[in-house]
Order: sequence, then C-alpha cells, then structure tokens
Amino acid sequence: MSDKKRVCIALAAVAAVCLAGLAGVHFALQALFGPTPEYRKGAVWQELKLKWYIQTHSQVALGEVLTFEWEEAYLDRMPYGTGESVRQLTGYAFALRPLNDGRWNRLLFFKDGQLVSEIVYDSACWGFPEEMDGFTADTVFCVQAGEKTGRYVLTVAEGYEGTAKWGEEAAAARQGESGAPP
Repeated sequence: MSDKKRVCIALAAVAAVCLAGLAGVHFALQALFGPTPEYRKGAVWQELKLKWYIQTHSQVALGEVLTFEWEEAYLDRMPYGTGESVRQLTGYAFALRPLNDGRWNRLLFFKDGQLVSEIVYDSACWGFPEEMDGFTADTVFCVQAGEKTGRYVLTVAEGYEGTAKWGEEAAAARQGESGAPP
C-alpha cells in the first residue's frame, strides 16, 4: 500500500472519529438540556449578523437587519435573564431558560404577543438606554463605538423616540418636557 493511501485512510478514520464525537456531544447536550426551543433556532446566525452590522455602521434599524419577523423587542436586563421583568411589563406568557451568568442580558423579540427569537448579549459589550424597556422593529439606533473599551452603546436616533418603549419615569419626564402624552 502506498504512503498516499495510508495517509488518506488515516485522515478518513480521524474524520469519522471526530464526527462520531461531535454527534455524541450533541446527543449528550440534548439529553442534559433538552431540545433547542423553536425561538432559539437560527439565533446564533442573527446574533453574528447583528454584531457585524453594529461594528460597521453608525446607525442601525434592527427591523431591517434581522431576518425573522417580529414587531417588538424587550430588554431582559435582570441578572441571569429569567424574563420575569418582561413578563410583568407585557403580560405575555413565555418560557425561557435562565442565563448562566449575571453579566449576560438578552433581547426578546415578539410577534403577536408570542416569543419568536432572542439575542443574548454581554452587557459589558452592548449598552442600551437604562430608561428604555423595549422598542419596535421601526426603531432606529445610533451606534457609538468605544474605540478603547470595545463597548457599543445604542441610543435611539432623533425622531424615533416614539418607537421605543420607555419606563414610566422616562415617559413622565418626556411628557413634562413636551406637554404631550408619551
């Protein structure tokens, strides 16, 4: 047998072992944590796409960047992301697995009151206005990139404030400033 054949056979054997190992890891994770919920399918691709867009643009409309259908999104900022604050705010019923680290937050995306997707983000890398609870697919954000810190701060662009969902205190303050209802 030639050396080339031996190398090819050895590479094929290594590839088969690697594939079997990956399949084993997949089945073990499924057994431990259950199947991937429908709202998480494709979420990793959406997260990567959004991160790339934010890093390369000064404004972003998430409704134009993300390719799944959604109407409104809410920030789940509570430690370990149970979604409880969003449930209390919206009255929507949905189930989430808690996040395993207090620094992770998530954006929960809804259509017709149903959870359709989520994006998990590191609060040290992304920032949203503290008084903002959520936003619609029409909301446009200005992106401020921290050159040295690597943190991206998203603020609602001028003229789009009405498309964001603000906390009660922020809504009252805006009403007091303009005299108009929030």
